[in-house]
Amino acid sequence: MEISAGDLAELKKGILFRNMSEEDIRVLMDIMKPERRIYEKNTVVVRDGDFITEMSILISGELQTDDRTAEPYLQGFLQTYKRF
Repeated sequence: MEISAGDLAELKKGILFRNMSEEDIRVLMDIMKPERRIYEKNTVVVRDGDFITEMSILISGELQTDDRTAEPYLQGFLQTYKRF
C-alpha cells in the first residue's frame, strides 16, 4: 500500500510515529503490509471481549470507545489516543 504525504503527516502526529523519519515510516509500512479499511458511520469495528490479532491505526475520522469496560491498564492508553 502506498503511503501518501497526507497519511504520513497524520501518522507523525501520533505517539507511535512522532519521532520517526518519513523514510523509517515508509520502511515500517512496507514490512507491515498495512491494509486500508474505510468504515461507514456507526460501524462496530471491535466488541469488548473480541480476540484481536492485528493492530489498527486511525488516520482520519473518529472512534468511540467504551471506557467503562476497559481494563485499568488500557484506560490511560485509550485516553492518549482519543486526543490524536
